[in-house]
Amino acid sequence: MLNSKCRMCGRQITFVKTAAGRNMPVEVRQEFYRVQADGPDTFITGVGKVFRGKIVGPNDNPDGFAWIPHWGHCPGANKLKSARKAVKAAKERKEPVFVCEQTTFMEE
Repeated sequence: MLNSKCRMCGRQITFVKTAAGRNMPVEVRQEFYRVQADGPDTFITGVGKVFRGKIVGPNDNPDGFAWIPHWGHCPGANKLKSARKAVKAAKERKEPVFVCEQTTFMEE
């Protein structure tokens, strides 16, 4: 597992490889969960399975424990997401790419 700091909020995070082979930033601490198809939380297991559920306590009959994606708790997640969309759109239009607050995006 790769440990790092979030470049938007500075919190300690780690990365879990998804079933598709991509690294997902997650909170360092795992949470107990109960699987619910319409649950309010997203979880990812150590083998990369992503599913919906609800955080529960250890005494609440949990189905297991897994990581929670960091973007669900990061105050800067929306800024980063909108910045990435803007960079992608600019590249598609073949326009110069800009500098956004803490993150620099460069042309390839």
